[in-house]
This record gives sequence, C-alpha cells and structure tokens, in this order.
Amino acid sequence: FYAQGIERASSAFTFSQRASSPDDWRLVASRWQQAIDLMAAVPEGDPNRAIAQQKVQEYQSNLQAAQRRAEQIITAAQTPVPSVSPSQTSVSNGTSSPAPSTGSASGVYEVPILRRLSGTPVVPVTINGQRFEMILDTGASGTLVTAAMANRLSIRPVGRTQVATASAASVSFQVGFVDVIQVGGIVVTDIPVAIAGPALDVGLLGNDVFGSYDITIRQSTVEFRAR
Repeated sequence: FYAQGIERASSAFTFSQRASSPDDWRLVASRWQQAIDLMAAVPEGDPNRAIAQQKVQEYQSNLQAAQRRAEQIITAAQTPVPSVSPSQTSVSNGTSSPAPSTGSASGVYEVPILRRLSGTPVVPVTINGQRFEMILDTGASGTLVTAAMANRLSIRPVGRTQVATASAASVSFQVGFVDVIQVGGIVVTDIPVAIAGPALDVGLLGNDVFGSYDITIRQSTVEFRAR
C-alpha cells in the first residue's frame, strides 16, 4: 500500500505540471485522493505505518489545493474582464499603452529584467511573500526552486518526479507545494514546484505560472499579455 501510495502521489504531481483546465485539476485531485486512501490502508505493524499517517495529512492539503485550483479557474472564466479607462493609460511619443501599475485591468504586465544568464532574462519573483531572482524559462513546463529557496520557504517534499532535461534523458527531483507565486501582476496559488539539488543556485520560472500569457522580451523588461 505504501509503495502504491507514493506512486499515486508522484502521478498526481506529474499531472499537476500540465493541468490547465478544471477537468485537469479534478484528475489531479482524484490522484491525491487515491494516494490518501492507499496510505490510510497501510496496516499497523508495517514499518512505513508512521510515515504513511503523516503523508495522509500532507496529501489532504494537496487534494484541497487541487480542488481550489479547479474552482479558481471556473470562477475566473465566469468573471467579466473590466474595460480600460483613460486614466489607466499613459502617453509616450503620441501613442497610448497600458501603464504597468494597471495591468490587472488591461491584461498586460511588465516586469523588469534584473540581469541575464547566458542571454536568458532573470526577473524578480515573489513566492509566499519572499522575493527571489529567477530565470524566466519559456521552455520549462514547470517551476523549479533551488534547495536554498526550498529551505527558506520551508517547502515539504510530497514525492518525486522524473523530468527530462537538455543534458540528461531524465532527472529525478523532489516536489512540494507553495501557496503563492507572483511575478508582476500575475498571481498563481497552490502550485507544485520541483526542488533542485544544491548545484543549482538560481530557480527557474516555468510555464505553469505564465503559460496563459504571450511573452515579449525587450531590452530591459518582459511583457506578459493575457491571451
């Protein structure tokens, strides 16, 4: 039961990396429920009984997070997008463009580029109220935090996942959940993240955060425009 529960939990995380619709998140929730049931079935006397009971509590939190994510997407789809008023635009060289501070009304957010690593932008990201510098990785499906970031944020691993990389066919990472990730005006909640080993010193911000936006990378800023 314990081994099957771990497998179900890893499956739940893997599905959550690609989840984008309410049905996707309901599937993730069903996998967490299966993991919970399997862990609860670990019998007394089994050497994994104590840790299985702990994981029941952890997986309950992940189940609720997946259910909330499904409801949030449904609510967002039902909420009308407000129009942009004249006070929400700025004028430069005779043309109007959305002001960064009012991106929530226009669906456009502008984020400064702090520096570049091998030509790739590094941008400010807030996770659970703490600020970090992260690489904007448009080729990554999920978000990856460093071991140091995970320690600062007290992220509890809930399982492992296999991730294909450019340098290796497959790499195993621990996975956990964070409450809130914010970049500019983009905010996502209850999101799974992979946890890198100590060799990585800068986290990667993936498409699970900004996948519903078109991205324009300029000299000193990155523009996110809602589709």
